[in-house]
Amino acid sequence: MRGTLDEFSLGDILQLYQISGRTGMVRTWRGDSLTHIIYVDRGRISGAGADQWNLIEELQRIEWLSDEVRAQLQYMDEDGGTTGLSMIARALLSQHAWDCFTERQLECLVYPALIWGSGDFEAIVSEVPRVAPLRVNQSPQQLVLSAARWEEEMRSAELAGYASHSRWVRSSLAERFSVDPLDENHQLLPLMASPRSIEALAAAAGLSTLRVIDQIRQLVDAGLVQPAD
Repeated sequence: MRGTLDEFSLGDILQLYQISGRTGMVRTWRGDSLTHIIYVDRGRISGAGADQWNLIEELQRIEWLSDEVRAQLQYMDEDGGTTGLSMIARALLSQHAWDCFTERQLECLVYPALIWGSGDFEAIVSEVPRVAPLRVNQSPQQLVLSAARWEEEMRSAELAGYASHSRWVRSSLAERFSVDPLDENHQLLPLMASPRSIEALAAAAGLSTLRVIDQIRQLVDAGLVQPAD
């Protein structure tokens, strides 16, 4: 089934999968943007992905990864696999780091499509669930509510001066600050020797944009970070 998102929202379509307990996938796109893909298994969201999106490449963007983990990711990338990798890749990170990485990918791959008021979709029903590049296990209601909360919090952050494109840098005080690598509240400081946007920091840290905004707020309050512009 094909249609437009001004007729049926992505949330409505996913609810139909849930009510009927069907398996399949939904593709959504707007103009020349990425095609976002959500996978469904018997009514539950089982995964996400997008055309021209690669799980290994996204993991390799995280700058704090050890050389050993990078070597394993490089091997996986050269092996050529594109699906089913999340079950393997998640073993390379701690559970907390993987959850943060998944959270970030949801806000890149899924949340925007859930709040689109225009665009196109294609809903496909199948008997056997397809293996998603990024494994997820949520109900459609959970996903829709999370997307709505994300949109509202992102809007509030932008009004407060913390837009995703805003750039930040360590202050002179931070240069004398000793960073504990296990302290999650200060894990951004090593990544901010030169001005970087919130979005760039989110990719480099493997964190959601909202988590980065929250950490920057705390660092600003402590005098360790300042606007770069």
